[in-house]
Amino acid sequence: MKVKRLVLVTGDQYEQVELFKEVPSWINENVPDDFIGVKTDTFTIYINSTMIVSLELKDSNFTVISS
Repeated sequence: MKVKRLVLVTGDQYEQVELFKEVPSWINENVPDDFIGVKTDTFTIYINSTMIVSLELKDSNFTVISS
């Protein structure tokens, strides 16, 4: 999923990233939480999905803000 802007609970913000559910098996085997991948032009990180505060989808006026 293409995301225009992603904001985490830590205040970190990422722009023009791609989110994906496929994470390395060693993460799923060692950490029981639900992780999601965030890919930029230069790196890929894996975060717990509960860390997402809000996201704005690319090519859409749709914005998700968690409570």
